[in-house]
Order: sequence, then C-alpha cells, then structure tokens
Amino acid sequence: MPISFKVGQRYRNRDGEFEVVSLDKNVMTMRYADGRVIDSDVALQARIHERMQEEQSYGAGEVLNQDEHEQGGESRKTDEIRDFVAEILRGLRQPWPPDVTDKVCLNIESRRDRLSHYQKLVRDFGQPTVNASIGTYVKQLTGMESTGREATPKSGLISSYSVLAPSKSK
Repeated sequence: MPISFKVGQRYRNRDGEFEVVSLDKNVMTMRYADGRVIDSDVALQARIHERMQEEQSYGAGEVLNQDEHEQGGESRKTDEIRDFVAEILRGLRQPWPPDVTDKVCLNIESRRDRLSHYQKLVRDFGQPTVNASIGTYVKQLTGMESTGREATPKSGLISSYSVLAPSKSK
C-alpha cells in the first residue's frame, strides 16, 4: 500500500530518520535529526520507503545506500543495482556460501540477459560503482559480514571479492 506522508510525522529513508516539515504538491521538505533540511520528490521518497519495507520482509534489514548523494548534492540512486542483486540472490541456494559475491557475478556472466543488464549499469554508473555496489548489496541483502579476507574470483567481472560469513549478530 502506498505511503501517504503527513506534515509533522517521522519517517525513515536511507539517510536516516526525518520529519516532514511541509508538503507542497510533489515536493516535501524534510528535516533530519542532524538538522539538515532538504526538499525531495514525494514519489521518490515513497519508492524508497516501499523498497525498505520489501527489504525488511525479504529479511535483509535496512540497506544503506552509499551513493545516495552525488557530488554537488544531486541524488544518484543505486536502487537498480540493489534490485538486480536481490533478483539474482533469490535464485541462489541458501545458506549462501562465503563466495556468494563471486557466485552472483558468475550468474551475471552465464546469462545473456543479465550480462546485458550489467553492461547497461556499467554505462550508467561506471564499472567501479557497479562492482562495489554489487559487493555491498550482496553483503547487506544476505545479512552476512566480511571476514576481512579477499579472494580471487572465478568471475571475470571482478578482480577480487570479500569472503563473507554468517553474521554473528543474528
């Protein structure tokens, strides 16, 4: 069900908790706990809210988006990369192995449609951002944590990956 934001109410997005200060047609003014005040598109915030709800029901918890703000303050979302990773993970057998990041990349390479989508993402965001985001989202969506070790992948898309282990906090 779509969210209906209300002035004075508190909500959460990938930058943290905020209060809706004002609503004017398609734009809302938001105040974060640290005092920042920004204007944002209502539909964009609704999509972020919906995705965060989906992630929680998927068992991923809250995913922090490191590319939420580009230099200059313009928003640049990596939601499409996160959704791509989530789709691939849904097709992999659980429990996820320590080399799950490499398995995601091998899956991309093995399917023409996914490789084409990966190449589009690389054109849109650049290979360093796409590959780093894949690693970040694999870790976050699986709920695993880094062991601090890197490994050489079987996949040709990446040059290394972090070996993951089940989270100790679960």
